[in-house]
Amino acid sequence: FQKNPIEDISTVKNVRVKTNKLTGGSIEIFFLEILEDKIAKCLIKSSDKKHLDKHYKLNIFDFEIIDSNFSCWNYHVFSCSGKFIEAFPVFF
Repeated sequence: FQKNPIEDISTVKNVRVKTNKLTGGSIEIFFLEILEDKIAKCLIKSSDKKHLDKHYKLNIFDFEIIDSNFSCWNYHVFSCSGKFIEAFPVFF
């Protein structure tokens, strides 16, 4: 009886973005799901208050909160500029 090794072909994508806002504060974005082109469901970690239509200007891209659900996962859906796709093509 010969054992066949199992080949691990899984890949791990980096879905966490740590950067700074143009105001100097730090922000961390954890992407949960890409919903469509330039729109994703994500968790946002930042010291500021998050609300609908809030615009963020970051060092690497800009985005806007277009929907949110604070009842359970505190997720935010955002729409971002083309700079994001250039900086992180792995998401799209």
